[in-house]
Amino acid sequence: MFWAGGLILDVRRIQYELRKRRADELLDFAFVVIREKLGQILRVLIPIFALFLLLDVALIELLKQISDGDAALEQLLMFPVIMLQVMVLQIPVFHMNARWLFEADVRDRAIWKDSWRTFFPFLFRIVLPYFIQLTILAPLLITLWNVLIRGFYRPEVLFLEGLRGKDMRKRISSLTSALQVFTFWLFHIILFWIAMFLALTFFESVFELLRVQNFEQYSSFSLTSVLFIFLIFLYSVFFAVSRFLFYVDARTFLEGWDLELQFIRGLDEMTSQKRIS
Repeated sequence: MFWAGGLILDVRRIQYELRKRRADELLDFAFVVIREKLGQILRVLIPIFALFLLLDVALIELLKQISDGDAALEQLLMFPVIMLQVMVLQIPVFHMNARWLFEADVRDRAIWKDSWRTFFPFLFRIVLPYFIQLTILAPLLITLWNVLIRGFYRPEVLFLEGLRGKDMRKRISSLTSALQVFTFWLFHIILFWIAMFLALTFFESVFELLRVQNFEQYSSFSLTSVLFIFLIFLYSVFFAVSRFLFYVDARTFLEGWDLELQFIRGLDEMTSQKRIS
């Protein structure tokens, strides 16, 4: 058992079907989870989306004045901003994932409470270190390896299992398979660009039908396009859910969560039958 988010993380309370899944099955399962929890996702995240998009619109206008029409400079300056916003979005999604796994009915207030309580620890232990390594230290390829591969399960181990220091590093190492994590990233990179292309093509057709003037600025692969930024935010939710399910899958494979749960339920059934007889 582990303590996190006000919950006792007990395998007996797991709400999902536990079995070993392939990478493509995990993506399908993530779609199912998002579809089932869509109402709560929208209630919690839409205010954050709106705040970030308003800030982005103001920043884009400011950059256009400063850059004198240099599109490449605008993209370069917007990239770290969007990356930081996507990382911050992971905080409430992380707590939604954790509670969905162990609670049948999750209240919005509990998600906000968990997110606020862990915001600064999450910011200084996960978001800012990862942000610095993926931007300032990105030319040192070892930092990309540390963040994208070795640190893949760091949020869960740090905030869900409550481990620190040497114990945390040993735990992350035992959970992490470099090949599987690399495959997971590859799946998402491919799926991200396909999803962006299809979504932007669809909106471009809609803008044409509505005879929107200069619609190309809204439907372009550009970090100065508010629509593209919004789509990135949406995809980051799917990525966060599927990444958490990947963690659950890793623990199921490593610790036999599925077998443990079946064994406990079998004992409960036997005990209840004896009581009835």
